[in-house]
Amino acid sequence: MEVCILNTTDIFIARIVQSKLESCGIFCELRTNDAGGMLPHLRNVEGIQLYISEKDVEKAHEILRDPCSYSTL
Repeated sequence: MEVCILNTTDIFIARIVQSKLESCGIFCELRTNDAGGMLPHLRNVEGIQLYISEKDVEKAHEILRDPCSYSTL
């Protein structure tokens, strides 16, 4: 089962969080309904969601809560 760990309208924030989690071994999937990037304004309606496996939720929260982790963002 997958869990949405982030919902934002900023693609750059979503990519940074995705990169941070993936560098720590957590597979992430970005989902958005923006017609494959052709209609980016649609991101403002539903946002961009970052999904991870349910088993990785606790580890992801620890990684994102750690103030030292932001120094590498």
